[in-house]
Amino acid sequence: MIAPKNVINGLKVVDWIKAMKDELNEFERHNVWTLVPKSQGKTIIGTRWVFRNKMDEDGIIIRNKARLVAQGFCQLEGLDYHETFALVATLEAIRLFLPFPFFMNFKVYQMDVKTGYLHGDLQEEAPIAWYDTLMNYLLSSGYKRSKIDNILFIKYSGPHIILN
Repeated sequence: MIAPKNVINGLKVVDWIKAMKDELNEFERHNVWTLVPKSQGKTIIGTRWVFRNKMDEDGIIIRNKARLVAQGFCQLEGLDYHETFALVATLEAIRLFLPFPFFMNFKVYQMDVKTGYLHGDLQEEAPIAWYDTLMNYLLSSGYKRSKIDNILFIKYSGPHIILN
């Protein structure tokens, strides 16, 4: 079933209802939010459902994903937020990374971190705090930060090389 354009259409299909319930169950399981009274002078940020089909390498739909996201475009800089942070691999890192496993005949696995921001206590902006937690864990587990791109971590384990 192709991803619906809006929640009204999503609520008409059992598979999409299940995907939405799965997302809400993750929120509940990780105790993501607390209902608080509205603060004076603050904008209430709405939510929106985003629907995506996960496909295998042959383009066959294998799973439906529904994500409940904040409507950040309603925020005002300086009032609702003071800075932004988006952790993205640089094009240089991708260009350096991809030829290596191809040349060495290694398999590359991609991992979908489904609820990365929902784990642990985050006292600040979620993406920054989540990245700091992940970085500290990788460094304490023997990974070294790449000199090319500081979001690429390398670990040597005997004859194996693990890149994160």
